[in-house]
Amino acid sequence: MPWRETSRGQAAVEFALIVPVFMLLLVGLLDVGRVVFASNDASHASRDATRFASVSPLDCDSIFYVIQHQIQGSASVTVTVSYRAIPSSSNQNPSWTNVCPAYNPAITYDNDPSTGTMSNAVTPMVGGEIRVVVTNPVSLATPLVSNLLGGTITVRGSSDMSVTFVPS
Repeated sequence: MPWRETSRGQAAVEFALIVPVFMLLLVGLLDVGRVVFASNDASHASRDATRFASVSPLDCDSIFYVIQHQIQGSASVTVTVSYRAIPSSSNQNPSWTNVCPAYNPAITYDNDPSTGTMSNAVTPMVGGEIRVVVTNPVSLATPLVSNLLGGTITVRGSSDMSVTFVPS
């Protein structure tokens, strides 16, 4: 019986040492899953919005409507919609120009071009490029990782596509 008397409480001590490490790993995995989900969301939203913008490059409200219905509930999402003209002999490398005003997640955008905000920043042409960039900061739940990384990880989704139609 000497062994039982000296090992009293050993399991409780081992459990107390392992549980915090296990919990940190578990919550860390949840954080990784949330970041991957937000990254996929941003990429998917930018692809869908770019596809819409390729056929209606000046309809900012409808572009934002597509994004708003892809990324649900995030109040700190930023969106940039840019246009680049077709390269010409006089301008081999045209610059990107912002098309839409700032995206506001608090506004409910509609998909009706007759009531929405139409941009007049550029005159798009078929063959030009449209780019939509969606940036979404994700707050971390793991205290230790959050302190090391500053509390948030910003994920970004970007997509470029040629303008295929310009409504008149």
